[in-house]
Amino acid sequence: MFIINMQSKIPAYIQIKNQITEFISIGVLSKDDQLPSVRSVAKEQGINPNTVAKAYKELEDEGIIYTLKGKGCFVSLDEGASQIKDEKLASFKNTILEMKKHHISKSALIKEVEAIYKEDTLS
Repeated sequence: MFIINMQSKIPAYIQIKNQITEFISIGVLSKDDQLPSVRSVAKEQGINPNTVAKAYKELEDEGIIYTLKGKGCFVSLDEGASQIKDEKLASFKNTILEMKKHHISKSALIKEVEAIYKEDTLS
């Protein structure tokens, strides 16, 4: 389910968090879907179980997932997807502000966005 790049400067637990939030945002995971166990992810990826547990704990603290003792971790309420989309839009806003700072025109940005939305595939 996860792809961890051990050569990345991004810590493995953040890579796991990012992938889970991405899966929720794009609809691969939805409300009450069960996540793979900490042990299975750790074994599959060849990483310490504490790394996976840290990712899951932070997601739980953020309200994105919840834990049922003895049963595992599950995707929380649909607000999790909404929260993720809000974060993505905030990031996009920062990107637009950066483009504006570099004098990239609004029409050039709109043209790029429209071209991306016309494509048939997701990247």
